[in-house]
Amino acid sequence: MTQKKFNRTVFRRLFRHKLAVIGLSIILLMIIVSLFADVIAPDPYSMNLDATLIPPMKQVYAAKSKDQFETKKYIYEVSDSEESYYKIVGKRSENVLFEKLGNALEIKLPDGKTEFVPLNSKSLPPGYEIIGEADDLYTFRSTKSVLVMEHWYRYDSLGKHTKNSKEVVSGELVDVEWEDLGVAYVVVDVESGNKRLHPKGASDLISTEIESGPMKRPILGTDNAGRDIAQRLVHGARISLYVGIVVILISLIIGITLGALAGFYGGWIDSVISRFTDIMFAFPGLLFAIAVMAVLGRDLFNVFIALGLVGWPPIVRIIRGEVVALKESEFVEAAKAIGAKNKRIILRHLLPNMLAPIIVYVSLGIAGAIMSEAGLSFLGIGVRPPMPSWGSMINDGFQHALDSPHVWLVPGIVIALVVLAFNFLGDGLRDALDPKLKI
Repeated sequence: MTQKKFNRTVFRRLFRHKLAVIGLSIILLMIIVSLFADVIAPDPYSMNLDATLIPPMKQVYAAKSKDQFETKKYIYEVSDSEESYYKIVGKRSENVLFEKLGNALEIKLPDGKTEFVPLNSKSLPPGYEIIGEADDLYTFRSTKSVLVMEHWYRYDSLGKHTKNSKEVVSGELVDVEWEDLGVAYVVVDVESGNKRLHPKGASDLISTEIESGPMKRPILGTDNAGRDIAQRLVHGARISLYVGIVVILISLIIGITLGALAGFYGGWIDSVISRFTDIMFAFPGLLFAIAVMAVLGRDLFNVFIALGLVGWPPIVRIIRGEVVALKESEFVEAAKAIGAKNKRIILRHLLPNMLAPIIVYVSLGIAGAIMSEAGLSFLGIGVRPPMPSWGSMINDGFQHALDSPHVWLVPGIVIALVVLAFNFLGDGLRDALDPKLKI
């Protein structure tokens, strides 16, 4: 059978395996998502503490307390004073020092009039235009937070945002009633990139903030930091794919080298390599990886090393067994007869005849590497935050296991699907590459 005909036969047998086809489809989807992650999910790190733990596909609404309550805040003022000054402010009429920060801002109102406001103060509604800094007016800020009376705002899905609640005010539980303000809008700070929510058209923007529109429904919800779970899953797929590929390459390099040497040369070389492999098998793989990470530190590159160092023993056993079975074959004897060196025999004659078990091991090994990386990140010793990892996403969601199960359940389901996909593909490849098995 020619190589071309053999390849066609393998692919035909593989595509008859329904579960393998399903697994291959999921893997291809994961690869495409990983390649275009920056386009599909451009903002996986952006936090919005006003939109935490939003359920999947839920619109976020704004609500305002019907009464005013005590709030501690810094106060900004505009003054023509050249020096800092004391002023009585706040609910408790405190004598507070105001320090000069810089010039005030001159803004243009929608009706064409101009007004002077404090620099970085919350006084710019949408549609107001900043003209520039004033020459003779300055911004002053209180040197400490002052107790004032203000309305409170809350953001939640429909119905929950107007539900009466009990809040702690000055050490006492107070009943708070809320009134609906409609869909919540996203405010973005153009300098820091930070996001928050506010009611549409509210006069609470600072000079570096813009209102970017209503908050979109998060497809898979948000986590405990207000980050979009779907976007983090997309970038987590890239991390998992990196880990799976790099770890399996490290394992193959070590495993094929040691396995080929042990199987081909035998003797004391085989004994030393086999006993060392047995010792590695005696250590729990994840525990050994944890020890390596403890020494090297928390980093994606160190995850590659830690998992690569524990992933090679199975491939040593596979390669050694295949080499022992093939080294007495006629084509090997013929190669020796014409003077081929051992290195050439191993690389050009033995390894090509061991591709079938290697391919199967790769598909299954990638699944194992993804699971191990998720385990390390779940334990808090994997990739470094805020880099998204499926394991760390599950860890973040466990503290909200009952009230917001989507935070940990969604990445858990994704990990299960991807691992099953690689296992299905591995089973299909094993069957397709076995000429004795009828499919």
